[in-house]
Amino acid sequence: MLVKRTTETEFISMGTSQIVSVPYAFLADSALTAASALNGISSLGSLGNIAYSTGIAWAPTAQVSVMDSTVIVSPKPDHDPEKPIFAVTNSQGQVVMAVYETGVRFNVEGSSTKGAKGGFAVGGLTNGKADVLGTPTYFQLEPTYAQFLFDQTAKGAKGGFAVGGLGGTKLSDTLNYMIIHPDSIRFAISSTLTKGAKGGFAVGGLTNAVKSTANNYFEVTPDSTYVVNTMVSYSDMMVMGTVTTNVGVPEPPLADIDSIIYNTVRIGNQVWMAENLRTSKYSDGTPIDSMHFYSSSYPDSTVVFGNYYSDSVLAIYSGKNVCPLGWHVPNIDEWLTLLTEIGGIDWSLNSTLAFKKIVEPYDSLISGIYNWTPNQAVIYTTNETGFSARGAGSTSWDILYLKWLPPFTGGNAYFLINSATLQMVNIDGYSGSVTIDEPGSGMAMSIRCIRDN
Repeated sequence: MLVKRTTETEFISMGTSQIVSVPYAFLADSALTAASALNGISSLGSLGNIAYSTGIAWAPTAQVSVMDSTVIVSPKPDHDPEKPIFAVTNSQGQVVMAVYETGVRFNVEGSSTKGAKGGFAVGGLTNGKADVLGTPTYFQLEPTYAQFLFDQTAKGAKGGFAVGGLGGTKLSDTLNYMIIHPDSIRFAISSTLTKGAKGGFAVGGLTNAVKSTANNYFEVTPDSTYVVNTMVSYSDMMVMGTVTTNVGVPEPPLADIDSIIYNTVRIGNQVWMAENLRTSKYSDGTPIDSMHFYSSSYPDSTVVFGNYYSDSVLAIYSGKNVCPLGWHVPNIDEWLTLLTEIGGIDWSLNSTLAFKKIVEPYDSLISGIYNWTPNQAVIYTTNETGFSARGAGSTSWDILYLKWLPPFTGGNAYFLINSATLQMVNIDGYSGSVTIDEPGSGMAMSIRCIRDN
């Protein structure tokens, strides 16, 4: 044993002696810390946490937890949804399977040469492969489609394409909710209205919260199927039979009391005039006072844009019907039905879609008269409904000269709504939008008639 005083520089040998115990002072300078007392883990963390290496020490993490018999892998609160929560890589470091916030992705090699198990496969418990050429294909995944093929022979407890329980037996009394035939697939769905958080045939979120009020965009009834909103196909769409959209379907022409002929069109369950009203008489033959409507002195302009009517021609004020017999000026509910049919339940949040479908594209119609001012919004419309809105604009009553001022055309289409409170539909050719507005006093505008139910 060597010893020295703090004031000395040389050690003095005290001889050799067996150490029976280690004095505390020898270890006092390197006593166990709280971390080393936990086997090197900085803290215990929460119940079920797993420890991982930080490169310096061991630390608990809630991202991997063991609760009872369940292993839970969860992301941090600020997790980037573009990055996987959980990933499996191959020996080359390539991601084979990744779990994201909203789904699971499998990356499958395009090579046809595989090992005992390769690509995306369901195999047995051994590493052997059967003769591929002599083995039937039950699931085939191609870049443009996925195909399931089923053996029609008897099945075991679980066979074919099935979702089963954890037991090895089958229920003796089952209901078929999806049946696949060689030429069709049939879904049988319970007709009861009460559902759980996720029930029936549904795509749900990641929570088990109860359902809130929903809008139906796809409805299946015993005799028909409805798709509300837009259907888009990025490849071929095959339909066996007839597809009826009831949008933009021509109906028989209509004649008013002045024998003027109008085109009509069916949009959903409604039939509309496809032109602006041009009559000078009520449906009973009574002439309309010139103070209540304006007609251009240029006949071709009237053909293109129609006449302009003040709210005084409405039945609630005049007691008469300005539209042909069997037709009427649409109320607010009928206009909203039209806009919902073509723009969806939330049409007002993005009315550009409805605008494109009911506006006639910019064009020269008669004698060089253009239906719109050439703004970008009206150049690229589709008018797929056949409603054919034109920028007729509006006119106002001059109280000084007691006459109607010439209308300013091309920018907007205004349509009178049959309402006790003055309302109009404003189709704005500059912004490409559709709104329900309140017109100014003394304003006259276009009328579109709708057929009585």
